[in-house]
Amino acid sequence: MNKMNSNNKIFLIILKVLAILGLILTFLSFGGRGYGFRRPNTNFYPIAIGICLILPYLLHLILSKPKPKKNLRNNSKKFDKSGFIIEDYKNQKLKSDLLDIFILNETNENLIINRKSILEPDNWYIFQIDKYKPIYFSNGIEFHIDNDKNLETIDYRNQIISLGDENFELYEVPEYVNWALVIANSNEGDTAE
Repeated sequence: MNKMNSNNKIFLIILKVLAILGLILTFLSFGGRGYGFRRPNTNFYPIAIGICLILPYLLHLILSKPKPKKNLRNNSKKFDKSGFIIEDYKNQKLKSDLLDIFILNETNENLIINRKSILEPDNWYIFQIDKYKPIYFSNGIEFHIDNDKNLETIDYRNQIISLGDENFELYEVPEYVNWALVIANSNEGDTAE
């Protein structure tokens, strides 16, 4: 995905450079020499080439709309309480190195996650994370997995509350998640400052 983003950036830079060259060429051929010294038989090819160089960038600006953010809803997975399906899921998860994080938004604001999704207030979502896919929130919170499969958090505003096993039932946290966290308002988190 990073390669695709870098290719898009390179393509956009090329479009911008061509548009700038087109502007310069159009300006110089149409009005750059002054109107008093212009010959009546002006060649319009440089102007046409300049406009053709500008048009792709203008079309890109007009047609490229920001992608709408996906609204995250509660996504509990239905697992049998007998433990058979839960054990199968845990074994499958160990093979794929994916870890699950239950996150409940108890703030009064919409949280934007990885610039793609929105987690509304009083909603929760279970994120799958590995060491190559960190999770970034719009309020400055970050979640990373280190090489030992430990969860590392960055929380400058003291908003993260971690839930223990005794609170799983209270918040209806599924059994298969690795960590359960609540994002509260500023200075209401676990760490005392």
